[in-house]
Amino acid sequence: MWLRRFLIRLALELQVPPFTWVATAYYHLAARAVVRRVRRVAGVRAIYLSGSGARHDVIAGLSDVDFKIFVDGHADPARYEAIRRRFERLRRWFPMLGPPDEKGIYFLDGFAADYAHYPLIQHLFDERFYRHRLLWGEDVMASLPMTPRANLDDHALCFWTLKDWTEKVSLLAGSARITRVQKHYLFYKACCDVGLMWLGLRGQADALDSRAAVMAQLARSLGPEDAAWVSALILERECRWRRFVTDPDASYLAF
Repeated sequence: MWLRRFLIRLALELQVPPFTWVATAYYHLAARAVVRRVRRVAGVRAIYLSGSGARHDVIAGLSDVDFKIFVDGHADPARYEAIRRRFERLRRWFPMLGPPDEKGIYFLDGFAADYAHYPLIQHLFDERFYRHRLLWGEDVMASLPMTPRANLDDHALCFWTLKDWTEKVSLLAGSARITRVQKHYLFYKACCDVGLMWLGLRGQADALDSRAAVMAQLARSLGPEDAAWVSALILERECRWRRFVTDPDASYLAF
């Protein structure tokens, strides 16, 4: 635990050139390693970078490298396990890849039915929350039966967005396996996504292409007490959590 805390703090303190160049290269190497290993699994059609990496909003030491991987055919446990094992091995060298079972692995023959049936999958492909960038293979997302943005059921998506973050924060905020900085960052991300959801329902989410932009808009749109709370989260992010203004556990209960 102490080593993880030290390495995260070191990464946050060294976010100036030339150290940022080294961190960027390390994250880039992690993505290339995934492509190199995963594309060899039979049937893999495309590998996309997802989330903060695709948004160019990475914080070295805190941001994960997330992917969406598309595989031909119907769900196949053997191929799923082959991909999961490759992630597991790569995490020895690239811990920012995160747990392999959290990666997005989708089998193309069943994707249309799953997307139509599960609002959570629609949420995971909503470009407001998850950007995507093709790293390797065919651009299969361009031909998938995605619901146009104007036709999405925002109320259902909002429910699943809130449910997804409630589960993540409630499970992880009390975990002894993540550091205090990670807890604050987790809560910051949750507030950004839930805030983006709220701003979208109010028609104020256009052109908000980063978490910083979302938080700034929230600070302008909320009442004085809530705006002060958001400003405290912004301050923590701007000082790279060198000092803490909020308590993530207490904030979660208030939230």
